[in-house]
Amino acid sequence: MPRASEFDASDFCLSHPLAIHKTTTRPEESRIFCSQPSVSVAQTSKFAIPRQDQLAGIEMRSVDVRSTPGGMKRVEGFRPTSPKAWEAMSRALRRTQVKTLKPSQVAGGSGWNRVLVDVRPREDYQEAHIAGTVNVPLYQPIAGWSPQQILRRAGYAFFGVAKGTEANPTFMEEFKSAVGPNWKEVVMICETGGTLQVTGNFPNGKQSRSLIACYEVLLEGYKRLSFLEGGMNEYSKSGLPLEELAAEKNGPFIF
Repeated sequence: MPRASEFDASDFCLSHPLAIHKTTTRPEESRIFCSQPSVSVAQTSKFAIPRQDQLAGIEMRSVDVRSTPGGMKRVEGFRPTSPKAWEAMSRALRRTQVKTLKPSQVAGGSGWNRVLVDVRPREDYQEAHIAGTVNVPLYQPIAGWSPQQILRRAGYAFFGVAKGTEANPTFMEEFKSAVGPNWKEVVMICETGGTLQVTGNFPNGKQSRSLIACYEVLLEGYKRLSFLEGGMNEYSKSGLPLEELAAEKNGPFIF
């Protein structure tokens, strides 16, 4: 069963039978028109088109989908987890010459000119993390019960994940507070690490949350960027020291 920190259900959506997908010439201006005012539908290219008699007397509304169901900003009009978005992101990261670091290169923690940022959810960070890191979650547990969040919970449940996540709306604010000025080197850490190395099977490398975070802060002017190769999975195998914190007890999770 995948862990919430390694999984994203933003590509999963439940199409309502009375939903129409209207596509404009610019992907970022696409809209979903939903006949049920109480239902928010995730963007997809495969919506069932209703018959005219189904639409009779039903008020239509427009939903802005420039953000994804999980709350992340779209990249050139595409979901950040989509191949097209990753192609654009990886291109920008390679152009900026984002560096790949080995576990031994991050074991020393942060310094006056370098900050190690662990972008995993807080619960995972508390279980075990590298000494000297700061936790700025890129994603957080789904907190609300809006129609869109209910659909997202359903997406995670479909794949057997009880504790789904959504984008942390204050990620950039927390990041800037933790890191400070943009001349510092920033090392991003997540569960899997990802890679920017181009191969036959992966022409744009492998996407990860640490690389998504690198892209997000690059847009804010942070250009001295690195990421931990293999993420915490690889670091844990290295035998290098880890710190643990007592996890907060939030009570039972109710789906």
